[in-house]
Amino acid sequence: MRKGQRHTEEAKLKNRLAHLGKKDTEETRKKRSLSHIGNKNGLGNKTWLGKHLSEEHKKKISLARLGQKNYEVNGMFGKHHSEETKRKMSLARIGNKNAVGNKIWVGRHHTPESKIKIKTACALTRVYNQKDTKIELMLQEALRKRGINFVKNYNIVGRPDIALPEYKIAIFADGDYYHANPLKYDKDKIIFGKKASEIREYDNSIIEQLNEKGWMVFRYWETEINASTDVIVAEIQEEMRYINPNQ
Repeated sequence: MRKGQRHTEEAKLKNRLAHLGKKDTEETRKKRSLSHIGNKNGLGNKTWLGKHLSEEHKKKISLARLGQKNYEVNGMFGKHHSEETKRKMSLARIGNKNAVGNKIWVGRHHTPESKIKIKTACALTRVYNQKDTKIELMLQEALRKRGINFVKNYNIVGRPDIALPEYKIAIFADGDYYHANPLKYDKDKIIFGKKASEIREYDNSIIEQLNEKGWMVFRYWETEINASTDVIVAEIQEEMRYINPNQ
């Protein structure tokens, strides 16, 4: 075929059928690769296989691309939106859906109930590698002495400090400060950036969710655990016998 001539559609079809199921040899691939060096491809751009652009050439190409749509789809490469444009874009996004399909929450707020659900869901995926607190260790030791098997930080709603899955009993060892003991702290007391009332509301929601799933929940304050672990374990054993009288 002479230079500048093209195959007919019929010839292209015959050529494809003739090569169907065949594989090029290593020698053929090598020849084809070498023949491309410096030649022009179908788009009219030089194929730079085996070649390198100089730094000056790279700089010229970069400067030439500034603001061109074929380089950055939105044509904003090297440019900046004005404050007015940014404000309009922000307002336009309110309530719209992004590519994932979730609502963009610009200008919106979660309800208290929604916040609790999100916090609870996140807690289930959290990796627990923290050390047991002093009062948790005290309860664990008291249960071991009575021969009661338990699981720490069981993977259910609220991540109970101690759980007896066989009996569906969840036990929480609550620090007086961290969980805002009402006998010590007023409802408006700020603890780690939250009101004491908000902390208690969250803890109560955990109890409700576990109850709905058929779990019996015991929450003990730090002062109660320090006073007597024997009384606490006796209460837990009584519940175990109520759930399963044969054990």
